[in-house]
Amino acid sequence: MTPTRDILPFLKAEPLAVPVIEKLLTLLPEAALLVHRDKARILTANSAAVTLTAHTHKQLLRLSLPALLSDFSLEECTSNLPLEERQYTLNLGNGTRRVVNVSCRSLGDDVPWTVIVLSKTLHHPYTAPASPEQWGINFLQALEGIAAFINNRQADSSVNPFLLQTSQSLVQARLLGMYRADSAIPRARLRAASMPEHFLPEHLSAQELASLRSPVLWSRGERPKNRLHVLAHAAGYRFLATAPIGHDMHLIGVLVAGDQERKPPTHILLTLQTLGKFLYVLIREERLRQNLQHQVAEKDALIQRYQSTIDKIPLGVIYASADLHIKYLNPAAETLLGYASSEARNWPVQDILIGPDNLHLMLERASQGETIQRLGNNTQLHHRNGTPFPVQIQVIPLGQGGPPFPLLILVEDLSQRRAIELRNQQLEQRALLGEVTSIFAHEVRNPVNNISMGLQLMAANLPPEAPQQELIQRMQTDAERLTRLMQSVLSFSRGSTGKAEPIDLTLLLENLLSRWKPRFVRQRVEARLLRPMKTPLIEGHAAALEQVFNNLFSNALRAMADGGALTIRITTRNVHSSNPLLQVDVADTGVGIPPEIQKQIFAPFFTTDSKGGTGLGLAITQRIITSHRGTIQVESYPGSGTVFHITLPVLKK
Repeated sequence: MTPTRDILPFLKAEPLAVPVIEKLLTLLPEAALLVHRDKARILTANSAAVTLTAHTHKQLLRLSLPALLSDFSLEECTSNLPLEERQYTLNLGNGTRRVVNVSCRSLGDDVPWTVIVLSKTLHHPYTAPASPEQWGINFLQALEGIAAFINNRQADSSVNPFLLQTSQSLVQARLLGMYRADSAIPRARLRAASMPEHFLPEHLSAQELASLRSPVLWSRGERPKNRLHVLAHAAGYRFLATAPIGHDMHLIGVLVAGDQERKPPTHILLTLQTLGKFLYVLIREERLRQNLQHQVAEKDALIQRYQSTIDKIPLGVIYASADLHIKYLNPAAETLLGYASSEARNWPVQDILIGPDNLHLMLERASQGETIQRLGNNTQLHHRNGTPFPVQIQVIPLGQGGPPFPLLILVEDLSQRRAIELRNQQLEQRALLGEVTSIFAHEVRNPVNNISMGLQLMAANLPPEAPQQELIQRMQTDAERLTRLMQSVLSFSRGSTGKAEPIDLTLLLENLLSRWKPRFVRQRVEARLLRPMKTPLIEGHAAALEQVFNNLFSNALRAMADGGALTIRITTRNVHSSNPLLQVDVADTGVGIPPEIQKQIFAPFFTTDSKGGTGLGLAITQRIITSHRGTIQVESYPGSGTVFHITLPVLKK
């Protein structure tokens, strides 16, 4: 055909009639329009223009140029400018639009005619035809890229962007999309599309997906075979090709390729089919990787739960490999042995568990599958610092299959248990001794009373100046001292009796100080009670608590033989907590208690009173306070005085 640049000079040579120009335009291979420059009306068009615009010849003659080409202006068409192409939007007769190249040339200032030439745009990088040799190179490079992507991609990478980047240059179509089956719903969802504006539906039903198991190529002019073909025809596509991702037994998606401008490439179906197989491998690998990551995450979480549980076990737990090397120590085992778990890891077991000679042999037997329930009754291990401690060891082989097995070694420290057993034995002995003592004191008290009465009768029958009176008086004093001792022993052994009741400790101390006031005055002791405005009640036995403070007041008077001050202070502690306490401090300004004696003053029968004290006063005091769920402590400063601190729980409302 005659090129456009050869026809235009001929059209300008002399004035021609419209029918002559119309015949000349038919010689042009491109779509051409003859337009009236002043009226912007189309005077005629060649057959290529009819095909390109999708308008009939009559429809074109009724259109204005702005109605056909959006934003186009005839002012740009002058005879002085060279012929150049610019892109404008062409409004097609089927209601759609497309971008075309437009060039124009005025036929002269004296003729109000302009020729406009239209041509398709093929500027998309993936739609330009490639030579067979170049296409083969591109194909091999794409396959190599897919293989490298499978081997090297990171955990957060995605198949979909990679598909668009690598595969579109092989397909040589402007539209490339991928559907993938949805695991939760029986349908396929569009996962990727190379064009932001396309006709592809968001979902394909399971039936539609099943109908695309084989590669299919549809071209304009053929009868549509499915919904995708119908939508492609309506969108003005020249072809649409589909190929499965997967195979008949396992179809996981569909590849879709199409173009509005160019014809289908020669090997479009073979290309899509090959890409579908490669993508099937890629997607399966991605799913396997995700499943493995999920399984690893679940196992890590399970291991964390197991380790958290093991860390809370009070027994020492040691995990050893099949070759008897330490792999893990729980916190209890770390404390028992003196090694951190990270420090002991990969050490031989015999270097950490330092014990009897047969220990390593027992562990080797356990690694062969024998469960050792208890390793010796008198087994001892050694702490890192060399200190021995009694233990009970249990060894459990783990795992399945053949030996050797990894081991779970449980170590129980028997030190505390044996200490508790010894303490229980001591308490049982004390309880038995207390019971015997109580019986003895009760049985002895009656004969002592009889002896005392006999001595009184003998003294009454003898004259006052009889020399036996002095001996009888000494014996009578010893009998009274023995009676007081028996009474203290009984009080110590029985403890508090009766039902506990609410007690106002302030009122109890005020009444008690009132009864002691004459003795305080005789011994020149100033006694005072410091208390808050309101004192909470406690629960206890009034008689027992009176005995406590009588003992403390009596000891204070003995410590202040030359007079002094006795201060009783009542305060509250932990007022806003769930366990509020009432504290009573009894302070004197006596001679104090030497430091070496302070730790012994609550021991039974310990006394520094050379005038006949029983040594049970403070022991009874401590027992009474303990029975009231309280505490008693002493602070003493020799030469300055002594303070007894007593705490008792407040009565709960």
